[in-house]
Amino acid sequence: MNNSLLENVRHLIAQGNRIEALNQVQHVLRLDPTNVEVLYLYAQLSTDTPAAINALQRLLQLQPGHVEALLLLERLQMPTLPPIPNDSASMQQMLMQQHLLMQQQLVNQQQLAQQQMMNQQFAPQPLVLPVVPSTRITALNNSAFRIGLLCGFFGVFGIAHMMNQQTRTGIVILFLGFCWDSLLAWAASSPDSTLLLACLLLPLHLVFGYLSATSGARVAVG
Repeated sequence: MNNSLLENVRHLIAQGNRIEALNQVQHVLRLDPTNVEVLYLYAQLSTDTPAAINALQRLLQLQPGHVEALLLLERLQMPTLPPIPNDSASMQQMLMQQHLLMQQQLVNQQQLAQQQMMNQQFAPQPLVLPVVPSTRITALNNSAFRIGLLCGFFGVFGIAHMMNQQTRTGIVILFLGFCWDSLLAWAASSPDSTLLLACLLLPLHLVFGYLSATSGARVAVG
């Protein structure tokens, strides 16, 4: 908006000719709807309060720090108070109506709070099931057990594991079994270890064979 037109609008406002000033502002606003000065003048001159508020909101989008526009918008958005009656009877009736309205609002708020408390009390609680640790059920592969027990008796351990698709474990136990067999062979060749062989090593040999066959023959079920 050029300075001459701005001065013309201000001159019209000073003369009290707000209608002509508003017409000129509306004309310029149609040509330049983003002009901050024009939007502010339109909000000052317009008798249409919603249109003036809309113009100020558009102005603040373009220039958020416009102090005069903020003050004018706040004044236009203030609620209009009802006229104060002159006679005391009407004043008393208005005060009674406001008192009844406040009481009704208070009762509604109390009822709403009570309803919310009842909803929280009777709301279904989530069902929490106890966590039961899973138990692993095993069965015994009889064929692997028998063959593993027989081989273990002759000093060959881990055969039951291999038959039960536990090849790596079976190989490790087979290697350890060979070490055990070497210990037995050394004890058998020593003339002083007959008592040790008979009382300790041979029973341990049988126990190892049984345990190896049992662990290798177990199969998980389910």
